[in-house]
Amino acid sequence: MKNKKTVKGAGHGGQCEKGSKKLSRKEGRMAAKTEIWGIVDMGSNTIRLCVYLPNFETRTYKKLLDARETVGLASYVEDGVMSKEGVKAASKALKKLLRTAELVGCKRMFVFATAAIRNCKNSAEVVDLIQDRNCCKIEVLSGVDEARLSARGALETVDVNTGLFFDIGGGSTELVLLEEGVYQGGESLPFGSLSVWHDYVCELVPTAEELARVAENVRRAINGSGVDLAKVESLCGIGGTVRMAIKVAAELGAVQAAKRVLTLADLDLILEAAQKEDAHLSRIMLEINPARMHTFLPGCVIAREIMCAAEATETVVAKSGVREGYLLEKMEQLA
Repeated sequence: MKNKKTVKGAGHGGQCEKGSKKLSRKEGRMAAKTEIWGIVDMGSNTIRLCVYLPNFETRTYKKLLDARETVGLASYVEDGVMSKEGVKAASKALKKLLRTAELVGCKRMFVFATAAIRNCKNSAEVVDLIQDRNCCKIEVLSGVDEARLSARGALETVDVNTGLFFDIGGGSTELVLLEEGVYQGGESLPFGSLSVWHDYVCELVPTAEELARVAENVRRAINGSGVDLAKVESLCGIGGTVRMAIKVAAELGAVQAAKRVLTLADLDLILEAAQKEDAHLSRIMLEINPARMHTFLPGCVIAREIMCAAEATETVVAKSGVREGYLLEKMEQLA
């Protein structure tokens, strides 16, 4: 008779066990000190696996692998409901990434979902279906938790610890206020680079008129968010849009003071090229990251509106974010 599959708890999510031996708390902590961990982030645009080697003595980590599947989950949501095709696409991508994690020797797996799954009306059903198909545990992060963990992860790679941290995702944009590294509050705005492309853009690359509509609606949402950006002293940008913007601006000839700083002038340069329907800009975007060809310019508009609302001319760009913040929190819970 075959053993029944069991789903690991939140501390182990992502893999099936057969007849596993239950460890004591002390044994679990000791075993975890040499384990490779995998974290899957089920985002609105991409589903991404990051593999880490955590160090419990120093409370640090080393990233060993980064793999992703571009799924565009937000585009499978119509009238607030995620379709069966969306569930199928998410399950297929997750299965592939979990297999990769198994091959590289991950002993602990964590899977979390953000805006696309969190905000759909059939969220619970979607999660259950994907969990059943992959024999894993999926944690759906609230908007507040996503914002908080994004800022915590960003602190690992920037010197800024006071100000506004903003994370532009595919289906949501998180605004977080920190003071000396301590969370002071924030807001999760219900739009991201993929969702605004889906809502306002007809073709692959948005027109100048479409970008203007995106800017108007983003501006309205920021003003109504309850987060007073006018009092912000410094900014930190998180996510693929702002990281890519630095590279694109450099290719367009921008003069930059530092590799990890994105200026308002950089964004203006990019968006001006977009308004002119510059073929050179399209080639640059294709070369740097073809998977962001459709979402990059809407993301740049979101970043620009945030910087304008904060009356800022530049933002520091973090190399880490919600996945690293999530990892650090799980390490603390175990230790």
